[in-house]
Amino acid sequence: MSNVIKVKVAEILNKGNKTSNGNFLVKITNERSVNMLGVTKIAKMTYYVALPSKPKVDSEHELDLDLFNVVERPYERTDDDGVITTLMLKWLHIK
Repeated sequence: MSNVIKVKVAEILNKGNKTSNGNFLVKITNERSVNMLGVTKIAKMTYYVALPSKPKVDSEHELDLDLFNVVERPYERTDDDGVITTLMLKWLHIK
């Protein structure tokens, strides 16, 4: 059984510039509603992927997650006050 989800291209990271590997870093999101015990909950997921070309921001696509390994990796960011925060980002890697 496939695990197809609908995703939306949310952002091209790195100011739209290519990485040193020649890829574009893309943030994609998935949002769906789930009825749990009579209560509707909104499930939101964010994934990141490196692609050789830029997809159109706000474009929507279907993605079969069974074709990818989802790898969580830490990402450190520094805010305007110099405070460093470590985020765990979910990256998609083709199996």
